[in-house]
Amino acid sequence: MKSLRVRRRLLPNYKKIYAALAICLTITAVQGVRAAETGPVDSAQQQFLDAMKKRAEDKLYDAAADFHNILTNHPLLQRARLELAVTYYRLYDYDKARKLAQKVLDDPKTPPNVRVTILAFMAQIKKDAEGMKPGHTWKPSIAIGWMHDSNINVGPSSNMVNIGNTQLQVTPGSMPKSDQATILSANLAHRYETGKTVRFGQKNASFLWQDNLSLYRRDYYSENADDLDVISFSTGPAFVAMKDWRANLAAQVSYIRLGNRDLAWFTSLLPSYTKQFANGAYQLSLDGDYTFRIYKRDMDKGRNSNYLSGQLSIGRTFVRARVELLAGVRLFRETADDTIYTDTGRDFYASISWRAWTNGALYGRINDTHYSYDGKEALFNRSRQERTRMYTLGVSHTFKYKWLKDWALSGNYVRTENNSNIDLYEYTREQTSVMLNKTF
Repeated sequence: MKSLRVRRRLLPNYKKIYAALAICLTITAVQGVRAAETGPVDSAQQQFLDAMKKRAEDKLYDAAADFHNILTNHPLLQRARLELAVTYYRLYDYDKARKLAQKVLDDPKTPPNVRVTILAFMAQIKKDAEGMKPGHTWKPSIAIGWMHDSNINVGPSSNMVNIGNTQLQVTPGSMPKSDQATILSANLAHRYETGKTVRFGQKNASFLWQDNLSLYRRDYYSENADDLDVISFSTGPAFVAMKDWRANLAAQVSYIRLGNRDLAWFTSLLPSYTKQFANGAYQLSLDGDYTFRIYKRDMDKGRNSNYLSGQLSIGRTFVRARVELLAGVRLFRETADDTIYTDTGRDFYASISWRAWTNGALYGRINDTHYSYDGKEALFNRSRQERTRMYTLGVSHTFKYKWLKDWALSGNYVRTENNSNIDLYEYTREQTSVMLNKTF
């Protein structure tokens, strides 16, 4: 589980709240207030502006304290009371926000047009409070598809390899094999909304718990020795600060079979953090991965390893969020029992996604990965240095017809080119797939 999905439904509502309350505050909210205020009105106004500035800087607790101070000295200043309600709304304290808004609504001096806006605000508070109530959400999904793979065994590009000054022919069984496959997958995502918030500095974040169970099967038509099965389960906490940041930590275990034989067990810790900027137009993400890999086959003796990686990426949305750009770098280190499997590397990548039509999108991605291995290959007496380029193109469309409602059809093409200082490890691979999937 790489990262937590942003609860996007809150974001447009958040903007509506601000737009609505901006109207309230342009109407010198409740004309009797200033008449009731004698003496230090200018001081109250300056305190009010200071509190608004702090809230704009996301210093929500400091802003709330300032609004409270204003109301202590000027209890009839409904402008401050409304802004305090908004501040509590942003802190997920919906009960306090509702009570403050209700108090302004109960004031007979509140103009009718302001009352309408406050009622809309209170309706939004009620809706979001319902969404924060403790409860479980289950989201199953399934997918079925077809794949063509031009090099399922990752065979070398040439049938001849150089060992020193000697050329040797690669055995026919090791040359690239192509085949088609049926792909089946199923996923069950679970989220528990605790209804609780946790304070982080000047803000609160909602506290969730997430679980995910996934099953994957790639069944080749002829080359059954390369059939692949993966079963993964992850669980862990997550925190969401609306329109600001989100973070989660997942513990994951994966069981892998290759050719109907046990291949490996992977046990992972997967932390993730994403920060949003400019109302979500930009986002910066940090992702980590620590995995302990245990291989089961005798031929993989020496491959047991500890894998550690860190990833930094930045995303940008354009054209009313119809176009999304993403670029990043991943650094990794795998330390294996046998040094020929120990490697250090880096992966640079960039992608673009375009919602080109209603319910449809186009997708492209480029990965440029470098590997540097520690141990020397016995036959070649040197360590491997490799560079892998991967090019991905994709298209998807979600149907809205009655019998296909919410089913998505996607096509994907991936070309992999691996260059190595050892001929035996140079290869190209092309994978084309078509998938039909649905989330219930």
